[in-house]
Amino acid sequence: MNKTVYILLDAFRADYIDEYNTPFLYNCSQNGTYYKEVLPNLSYCERTEIFTGLKPSESGMFTAIGFDPEQSPYKSYKYIFLLLDFFEKLIFSKNRRLNRIFRFILSKTLSRLNFKLSCYNIPLNILNYFSLTEDKYSFFNNKSFNGNESIFTISKKKGVNIFYDSFTALNFKSNGTDSDRLRLAIDNSTDNFGLYFIYIAAPDFLGHKLGPNSYKLSSELKQLDKQLEVFKTDFLIKWPNSSFIFHGDHGMREVDSHFNIIESINQIAQKYNLRFNKDFIYFVDSTMFRIWFLNDLCFKVLSDDLVNSDLLNCHGQFVTKEFANKFNIPFGDRKYGDLLWIANKGVLLFPDFFHNDFPKKGMHGYTPGDKSEHGMCIEVGNTVPKKNIKKIELNQIFQILKNKS
Repeated sequence: MNKTVYILLDAFRADYIDEYNTPFLYNCSQNGTYYKEVLPNLSYCERTEIFTGLKPSESGMFTAIGFDPEQSPYKSYKYIFLLLDFFEKLIFSKNRRLNRIFRFILSKTLSRLNFKLSCYNIPLNILNYFSLTEDKYSFFNNKSFNGNESIFTISKKKGVNIFYDSFTALNFKSNGTDSDRLRLAIDNSTDNFGLYFIYIAAPDFLGHKLGPNSYKLSSELKQLDKQLEVFKTDFLIKWPNSSFIFHGDHGMREVDSHFNIIESINQIAQKYNLRFNKDFIYFVDSTMFRIWFLNDLCFKVLSDDLVNSDLLNCHGQFVTKEFANKFNIPFGDRKYGDLLWIANKGVLLFPDFFHNDFPKKGMHGYTPGDKSEHGMCIEVGNTVPKKNIKKIELNQIFQILKNKS
């Protein structure tokens, strides 16, 4: 039986491939089909592109969490979380360590209660406005990806079973470390599955923590490279005719500066006595800011000040229809904001709704065009031709997977 193993190396940059730091992957690149650069779109829904072949403007999937009060898992618990928000601000907000413990316990409790969307560092009093987007449903569910054709629907029609327990999704419970996920795939390398998906977190985690150009990251990449070599060898012992796809979905660039956009927005709102969660709400990702106006008055008095703010325009730009068309953003979909702002390259929004302890040294999610944000892809196996392809777009990975299903 011919098996295909797809390994997603999160944030593995194109230039990480070399003879010194990643000799195994370099050797694979010289003996298979090597896509030297994979160009991502401006999006936090990379898996939708990979699994459907659709760009964000085509799939409607743009950020991992969207404004969706009717579908929010917290819809019926609004007042409970208003109380928890009051409790958190009263007792924990001034002590970072205690607040981190409180959030950790709350996240674990919500997971045990089967809430699909974690609380992260989202203000608890606005959780009821939000829902997952691409991870709202299991990828095996026909409703996933807004009902678009995907590698999962195609494989089902062809009778090819996919092993997904070693992959990732925001509605997934923890499946351990990278080593655990690789071992899990080996342990399940049976006749039942023809296509394996494995998620490797290390390049993303270490790039954020250390910075993509750090010496220590190079050392960690050597260890990862060896780990992948051992995995491939072990898998081939069981299934000698298997092929492998090693895919860095995007890259990462060094952070140059930090911008507290929450402070800036609140200062502008205070001029008009507008209040968070009464007149407006917002969501802060590391490189994106989205705001929703909860009444017409707020829209009239606040939107112009935001769009014309020198401070906001110095650190980034608001998304216009032309900007959205250029970068394949689903413009006009309220799920992604009444106004959407994108940080300039190298600018990190800190704090955001995921990180408030220490600012990251590396980040991705900026407008395309910088080589530091390009990923790569290597396809290797007995039947895979040796050839080099300079560039492909992220959504074209779908066709590579489709050919293997």
